[in-house]
Amino acid sequence: MSGPYGESAGYSFTPDALNSIVGQLRQGEQELDRVTSGVVRGVDAGASSAAVGTVLSDIVQMATACAGVTGGTAAKVHAANGAYDNIENDAAGQVTLSGQQNTPDSRREDHVHG
Repeated sequence: MSGPYGESAGYSFTPDALNSIVGQLRQGEQELDRVTSGVVRGVDAGASSAAVGTVLSDIVQMATACAGVTGGTAAKVHAANGAYDNIENDAAGQVTLSGQQNTPDSRREDHVHG
């Protein structure tokens, strides 16, 4: 049975793709931090100064929150990449172990004939 994109059943991943995603997310986080740190805090917009200052403050707060979410997402993708590596290593180890346990010598040791 194949999946929606033509791949076989199960999971697959590409470490380089996940690392690229992490890099892009971290870059976005840094860019948002850079932009928000350079924002002018005091605004002279005449009679509208208070309203413009409030809107600007809200925008900075939203950008700061976005940077935090972006950094958190990068950390989760990075952790997922490590988890996939562990799953693959565990599965490969199990296959190797199963192959070693199912040899004529091991069956003789276990007193299994066949």
